[in-house]
Amino acid sequence: MCSAVSFPTERPVPGADTEALRNALADRGVHAFVDADGTLAILRPFASMPPLDATARADLVRLAKAHGFTHVALELAPSDEPAPIEDAELHRDQPRV
Repeated sequence: MCSAVSFPTERPVPGADTEALRNALADRGVHAFVDADGTLAILRPFASMPPLDATARADLVRLAKAHGFTHVALELAPSDEPAPIEDAELHRDQPRV
């Protein structure tokens, strides 16, 4: 399950950088896998990470924006292994009966 936080951008920021975002998060004590889908940052905290409060989540969004992302998806179920990002089936993808 994911919690998504989005925010408008005044202008697109080219060069969303997952490695730089991961390093910046680690510098702040947040250890997570960081993936990207365009300018969406997908964060999967390590299982050893405690839950993040609202202030910490807001800081994550600001940090992601500073690294070229426009949106953040935060996995609620922590993991210690990277997982491939797969496209989820959406209701609109289902055949009409």
